Amino acid sequence: MTLPIHHQIRLLTEENFDDWLIDIRAHLRPKKLWQCTQTASDDKENQEKVEQAADAMTPTISVDVKQKLIEEDFNDGYKMLRHLEALLQPSTDAEFMRLTKEYYTLSSIDFKSTGDMLTHIKLLEERIDATKVTLDSDKRTILCLMMCLPEQYRSLMQIWSVTKDMTAEKARAMLLEEDRRQDHVNETKSTTGLMRHFDNKSKGL
Repeated sequence: MTLPIHHQIRLLTEENFDDWLIDIRAHLRPKKLWQCTQTASDDKENQEKVEQAADAMTPTISVDVKQKLIEEDFNDGYKMLRHLEALLQPSTDAEFMRLTKEYYTLSSIDFKSTGDMLTHIKLLEERIDATKVTLDSDKRTILCLMMCLPEQYRSLMQIWSVTKDMTAEKARAMLLEEDRRQDHVNETKSTTGLMRHFDNKSKGL
């Protein structure tokens, strides 16, 4: 049995807009609905197609992303796509950093064959080149930090990726401040634990 088309398209999340856009464009073009998402129109004759475009995209969007849209987006394919772009499309710098990090952390065990791996490497190289971003000293330092730091710094790394003109000096300062914050939290927890221990002991528990 053939799966419904929205099951053949990767579900749109907060992290895969570019990949999803490729799929949804290929889905809408044969239906003559893609153009409805590219230009705004008040033509009543096009209203039905505009609604159809929105209806076709809706099942391919994750619940978390849907919650960020407004009611009128679900009736207008053009407004829906523009809103999604504003919410999810990464800046050029952010896309460069994400792709470059992936490029340098690839592992052969993640691919079924050597051919698949080489194809993916080539695709990443083309997408990195397409950003036209140069790996200057600031980006190099930030990229190194993003590749070295553990998952607990994920929110910090996301800030670095989307902040325009982020410098290595700012990133280092933010990292040191986050370390101090985490040390303070850990010390507070430790102190609270000791106080409870002695309090229980004094009560004969």
